[in-house]
Amino acid sequence: LKRMINIGGTGKKAWCSQIENLVAEHPDVAECVVIAVNKGTEREAAKAFVRVRDGKTVDEAALREFLETRLSHLEI
Repeated sequence: LKRMINIGGTGKKAWCSQIENLVAEHPDVAECVVIAVNKGTEREAAKAFVRVRDGKTVDEAALREFLETRLSHLEI
């Protein structure tokens, strides 16, 4: 399993576990797994699989908003 993501041609990389830990900070997230997805020439993106806590809901837009400032240093 690949655990590091090549975010761009500029050599920026992120560990899947880094992103998983940030997603897990959301109060409605029970657990999360992140994988690297090929986006073309030497570029990958993070894809998160999220399990929401029982009785809670969170949509993609809300999760993206939550992560926006936390992931800005990764430029994802």
